[in-house]
Amino acid sequence: MQSKADIDFEAFKAFHNNQLKSIGLPASLQRKLFQKLTFEDYDIGSWVKIIIDEENDATQLICTKPLLKESEVFLIDHAWTFNYRDAINTLKSNPALFERISKIVESHDKQPLPSPEEVKQTQTAEEAFAEAIANGGKVFNLDSLGIEHLSELGEFPETAEEISLFDNQIVNPKYVVDCLVPLPNLKALWLNNNPVVEACSNFHSISELMPNLEICNSILTAKAGAWAMLYYARDQGAKSLDEIK
Repeated sequence: MQSKADIDFEAFKAFHNNQLKSIGLPASLQRKLFQKLTFEDYDIGSWVKIIIDEENDATQLICTKPLLKESEVFLIDHAWTFNYRDAINTLKSNPALFERISKIVESHDKQPLPSPEEVKQTQTAEEAFAEAIANGGKVFNLDSLGIEHLSELGEFPETAEEISLFDNQIVNPKYVVDCLVPLPNLKALWLNNNPVVEACSNFHSISELMPNLEICNSILTAKAGAWAMLYYARDQGAKSLDEIK
């Protein structure tokens, strides 16, 4: 027999089905969304904090505890909807709203932003590898983590497309051949500033063993095609080759 909560949840899904589909909310998070809406649970403050860098006029949102992809959903409270011509009069006539908006925009004591080096130091190579797996196993950002033996991280999945290993301590090309060459979908690999690049006289011949590798150490390979071109143009918002000049 279904509980009232189960019945209410099924009714919620049926009523909001089109909305849930349009925003692409994973099915695994629908029950959590229903619960948070029911109890008006605005709990994002227990997961993240905002650090304001006044010197560089920047703001950074930082997790205070591990937050994996598709593991949580958060509610955003719309405190104030207004016509800009009436904004001042609305604030003057509504003390509660004025106090709430004042708290949202009030200044806080300046806190230093963590440097990239400090962020890296808080994460081990194994943790970075596990995080990449949890985020879909396509992109692995493993720069500057003191990695010597790739096999110690675990087995790279066949879904891996981009693996960045800048500034590590990989010396033996055998680790590259054993762990990376078998990956069927690997399209980009960066081993810049690793001893293996200089120690192995025929390093670039290794890339020729990878069937779909289009970028190797920031250089286009003979297999480079649309994917590589769009990769380097993605920061400019290009989504097709026709947009690239």
